[in-house]
Amino acid sequence: MLDAGAPDVLALSALWRPLPWLRLNGGASYLYLAWGLKAGIAWVPFVHWVAPSLNLEYGHYMGLGIAGKVSAPKDAEPMLKSLSLDYVTAELGLELGSGRGWAVFVRGGLGRVWARGGAGSVVDGGGPAVVDGSRTDLGPTKLRLDGPVAKLGFLTYF
Repeated sequence: MLDAGAPDVLALSALWRPLPWLRLNGGASYLYLAWGLKAGIAWVPFVHWVAPSLNLEYGHYMGLGIAGKVSAPKDAEPMLKSLSLDYVTAELGLELGSGRGWAVFVRGGLGRVWARGGAGSVVDGGGPAVVDGSRTDLGPTKLRLDGPVAKLGFLTYF
């Protein structure tokens, strides 16, 4: 299976269909800055030239290492060097093609993305309340985003 969209930009997965209405997939994905792994499950209620699907996916990107690729204070680099990203999605899809051999699909739904990074510190300064340039230690970076997801792809069975 080959798909492109969001949250992962490009993915190539092996597809297994243990039952006509159930599909399991797992493979590699690419997100501009790093490679990751993904796994998913799909329910296709009937096999026909046009078929709906319900899809759930999980993905993980490790070592995004965006330090130096984004504009950030030098003290923030430790947080950006060890950044990892996880996501889950729930999608409704429409498949066009032979349900037994190949299909082109379009999917849309909702997803949640978690980003985690290492700890860092920043130098306070410039404001009227800070005159000594004190240092503030920051804990591990955590970020969560919820939003729409979309995919376009091709799948085939051997």
